[in-house]
Amino acid sequence: MISAMYNGISGLDSFQKALNVESNNIANVNTVGYKSDRINFTDLMYQDRIGKGSATQTVQKDFTNGSYKQTGNSYDVAIQGNGFFIVSDPNTGGIFYTKAGDLKQGVDGKLITSGGNYVQGVGATITGDMINTSLYTQFIASKVIESDTSVDTINAKATDYRQSAANDVDPITGRVTKTAGSKIENIQLLQEDYRNKLNAYGTNQVQGTASTNQTATASYNDYATQLIDSNDVVSIYVGNTKITQTFTDDAATTMALLAEKISSLEGIKEATFDSVSGDLTINTLVPGKNLTISDALINDNAYTLTKIDAIAGSGLADVEASFTALEEALTRADAEITQVTTSVSKVLQPNQALNMTSVDDLQLNLTSLGISDNQFSSPEIINGIIYMVQGDNKYAVGRIQTAAFADELSLDPQGGNLFAATRNSGEPLDATSSSKIIGKTLELSNAELGENLVNLMVYQRAYEANSKSITTSDEFLSIAIQLKK
Repeated sequence: MISAMYNGISGLDSFQKALNVESNNIANVNTVGYKSDRINFTDLMYQDRIGKGSATQTVQKDFTNGSYKQTGNSYDVAIQGNGFFIVSDPNTGGIFYTKAGDLKQGVDGKLITSGGNYVQGVGATITGDMINTSLYTQFIASKVIESDTSVDTINAKATDYRQSAANDVDPITGRVTKTAGSKIENIQLLQEDYRNKLNAYGTNQVQGTASTNQTATASYNDYATQLIDSNDVVSIYVGNTKITQTFTDDAATTMALLAEKISSLEGIKEATFDSVSGDLTINTLVPGKNLTISDALINDNAYTLTKIDAIAGSGLADVEASFTALEEALTRADAEITQVTTSVSKVLQPNQALNMTSVDDLQLNLTSLGISDNQFSSPEIINGIIYMVQGDNKYAVGRIQTAAFADELSLDPQGGNLFAATRNSGEPLDATSSSKIIGKTLELSNAELGENLVNLMVYQRAYEANSKSITTSDEFLSIAIQLKK
C-alpha cells in the first residue's frame, strides 16, 4: 500500500512536468523559430517484479522545420534545412545558435536579432574609394557577378558630365574642334559598352584579354597641290556617312576642318591631321568595335587608306579596357568616375568543423564600410548574401553563416530562442551546403496546437488517475490500521 502511494506520487511528479512541457509549447505556438519540447518517461526500478513508479527520462527539442511565412520584410530570413544562425552576445561575447530569423539593423549598423544579439557571418572585401553621393550623381553601372566560390559586385558612378562637358576650342584659330554634345554622346556610347562587357564577364568569368581600338590612316600626301580653290573637295566615308569639306582658306585649313568634323562623329575618339606628311589619322572610340572607313578622296582622286582593325577582347581584361576608355572620355568632358568593388566568399568549409575565427559581426552601414557617404540604403538578402541597395547601385556586403551539429538534440536551450553548444552536441559544422537561407520569410513555431491540447488533456487525466491511486492507497492503509485496532 505504501508502495502504491509512492507510485502515485512519482506519477504526479512526472505528469506535472509533462503538463509544464505542453503548456510551454502552447505558450510558444506563435514564437518565431520556436522548437517544441517532447517529454519522455521511464519506469523506475522493480522489486519482486513490481514497479516503483515513473520518472521523466528526457525533455527533447523537436528540430523539424516549422511552416514558413512570407512576410515581405527584407530583414526576415528563414533556414530551410538543418542549420542554425550563429549569434554573439554583445555583452559577454558568448556564441549561441538560433532558428529565429526576425532580424534588423542595429543603431551601430550591424545585423542583429530581435533580442539584440549580433548575427555572425562573412563580411565583404571592399576595394575602391568611398563614393561622395553629392558629387558622383550619375549612375554608370552596377553588376552582381556570382561564381561557385564568391559573389562580387562592381558599381560605378560619375560626376555630372552633362553639366561639365564643354566645346574644345583651338586656341590659335578659335574653331570648335569637338563639341560638348559629341563628348556626351561618346560617354553614353562607352557606358553602354562597359555595361555590355560587364554582363559578358558575368557569364564567362575569365581573366581574358583586353580589346583594342581601330585605327585608320588616309595618306593625302599631295593635298597641298590638290586643294587650291573652292571647286576642290576632300572626303572620306566613316560608317555610313560621307564626310566632306570644301576648300577653305588654304589646303592645311581645309584638311584640319575635315578632321574636326570627323572628331565630332559618334564613335570616334579623335581625328588628327599631320600637315607635313598629309596623313589623316582616325582613332575609333569603343575598344573592340570596328567602323567602316573607306573611300578617301580629293575630288575624284583616291588615296591610300591603311587600317588596323580593332581586336575584340574577353573577360575581366576587356571590362577594364572599356572602363579605361570610359574614364578617358569623362576626363575629356571635365568629369570623373569612381568604382567600388565588393567580394563576398560563399563557401568556407562545407560539412566540416566551422572555424569560428572566420566569422564576425556583419556591418550593413555603407558609410561604416567605406562604400558611400550616404548611410541610408535598403537590404536584399538572397541565398544568405546580404546586398545593400542605394538608388540603382547594389552592393554585396556580407554573407550570413549557418552552423549544424552532429547531435542537435544535445544543444542546451537558453531561452530567448537561443541554444548553446554542449560537449554532446559536438563542435559546430559549416552548414552552407546543407541548408538554404530564404529571404523575406520567417520560420514559424513547429508547435502543433491541436496535438498539444490533446496531450494536455491526456496528462490531466493521468494526473487525476495518479491522485486517485494515492487516495485509494490512503483508504487501504486506514482500513489496515482499523483492523489492527
